[in-house]
Amino acid sequence: QVNPRVRFFPCDVTKSESIAAAAEEVRKQLGHPSILINNAGIAKPTTILHTDEVFLRRIMGVNLMSMWLTTQQFLPHMIKVNKGHVITVASMASFLAVPTAADYSATKAGALAFHEALSLELKHYYKAPNVLTTVAHPNFVKTPLIQDFSDNLERKGIRLLTAEKVASDIVGQIKKRRGGQLIICKDGSYLAGIRSWPLWLQEGVRDIFASGAAQM
Repeated sequence: QVNPRVRFFPCDVTKSESIAAAAEEVRKQLGHPSILINNAGIAKPTTILHTDEVFLRRIMGVNLMSMWLTTQQFLPHMIKVNKGHVITVASMASFLAVPTAADYSATKAGALAFHEALSLELKHYYKAPNVLTTVAHPNFVKTPLIQDFSDNLERKGIRLLTAEKVASDIVGQIKKRRGGQLIICKDGSYLAGIRSWPLWLQEGVRDIFASGAAQM
């Protein structure tokens, strides 16, 4: 169903010139955006030794580098008016890497680092404290991204999120006009602090998750 309030501006998020052209068209038709949601992402479960270099460069471009390219286009005006909100969609994989997803987990850990550095630059370098930043960490979401192994996840007792749930939580955060960190995973919020645990406990939890992931 077509929504007249929604407009689509095609671009390749891995190419700066494509993003720049789309951004210029957005500004021309709608003006300067005050909200940017970095949500592009791809995944393909593969072991490190079998990860194809072409796909490796692509996942880094789509999931991680695109955040720099889109933010460079839209953040300057937010800083100028000291108003805006940049939302970085990361993942619970930011905190916990599993076998066959080293590339994906690396991009999501990078997304968290991107958010943290951006927040500090806005506050201390650009002196724009009213430009808010939020990082969202959903667990597995039932979308075409995981359709090849979603049934297996559910058989293992993992409750998949819906895209509507993730979107609702992010929109709620925007409406609150509040930055911060969103853990969109009812049963797994404790994992956000895993790196502060004793190493023996970290390894034990990783082994539990890895034993299931390795069978996908």
